[in-house]
Amino acid sequence: MNPERPEPGSMRQLLHREGKVREALASDKEDIHRIYLDAFTEAEAGEVASLARDLLPGVPRSETFALVFEWRGDLIGHIAFSRIQYKGMKNGFGSILAPLAVTPKFQKTGIGSVLVREGLRRLKAFGTGRVFVYGDPDYYGRFGFRNELAQRFVPPFPLSQPHGWLGLVIGEPGDGIESAHLECVEALQRPELW
Repeated sequence: MNPERPEPGSMRQLLHREGKVREALASDKEDIHRIYLDAFTEAEAGEVASLARDLLPGVPRSETFALVFEWRGDLIGHIAFSRIQYKGMKNGFGSILAPLAVTPKFQKTGIGSVLVREGLRRLKAFGTGRVFVYGDPDYYGRFGFRNELAQRFVPPFPLSQPHGWLGLVIGEPGDGIESAHLECVEALQRPELW
């Protein structure tokens, strides 16, 4: 047995015991880019990897934050959240989860779930009431994201897979908004992402 690579059954425990979640830094940019190039198909990888990098530098802290999962000095997972504004409303906002990836050899070990839960915990502490994601309903449904919670909130661009537009209420929105058109940060203003 290779001491650097434990048996699959113990890998989850080892990762969760030795790994840590921390805020992503601008200096992590290339490692984050690599995670997405490895985790996504060739057709999607470049676009999603660029999005992940674009959400790191130059975006005001009030509009985005990203987390990484680090294990033994290597980054093996990344998640980003950015502010989403209700069009025409100064005080109405939520957040969008995009993107999320885990290095392929560490997928199915719970790292993605750890990143999602920690991100949602931090958003709730920030006072965010609603979170949206455009992704796999089966995966994100485990965290409470539902299609019916997002239907009244129109994303910035037409969706190629409308069933993947999901919403989650994590706190008290307190804005009285029941429907709205949404605007997102500049990095997400690309129709091909939707």
